[in-house]
Amino acid sequence: ILAMKGLEAKTGKRLSQIFFEYFHSSNGLGALAGPGHPQEISKHIPTVMTCATLAKKDLAKAVKFCSTSLINIIPGSDLLGVEVGAALKNVMGLAAGLVAGLGTPSFKSYLLARGPVEVGNLIKAMGGNYQTAFGLSHLGDYGATAFSGFSYNHQAGELWVKKRKLSDKAEGLPTLKAVMVLSKKYRVKMPICETAYQVFYKGL
Repeated sequence: ILAMKGLEAKTGKRLSQIFFEYFHSSNGLGALAGPGHPQEISKHIPTVMTCATLAKKDLAKAVKFCSTSLINIIPGSDLLGVEVGAALKNVMGLAAGLVAGLGTPSFKSYLLARGPVEVGNLIKAMGGNYQTAFGLSHLGDYGATAFSGFSYNHQAGELWVKKRKLSDKAEGLPTLKAVMVLSKKYRVKMPICETAYQVFYKGL
């Protein structure tokens, strides 16, 4: 079960695609995603996450395996969408940090409303389910990223506004490069991601 979030910067490959390059088997592969800060779970604060598997026959087993007394697992049917949505919530977290750093936090409402639409369009173009972007793997975790002080991506956005310095902890920064590869490949307009990329890497 892949429990990391991200896309390969140069190629836009998902973690499952990279996994298959090293382990030539499609048996038993799944991904875990959703809002779950370890800083809160370690304090026994419960959360809800999602798990999706490549093969339907593995889903129930994966859900049972990942469930704990603190983490309720909602089964998902779209592995591609879960992977892409989970990775791109980090990009949206960067954008949320930027608007917070600029002193315009109300723009987070715009990000929450339009971000999943943007991501859903990409997921659909890649062959996944558009609605997955509105589930726990993207919008659910995105809410935690956009409003939590624990988020490295939110912190990175604020850091850029204040010091023009790139964080070495924010997963969303290399993911931004991957998103540009995918949006071009699948011909999907992604204005939020494009603007964030221009800010962090092109001097906007």
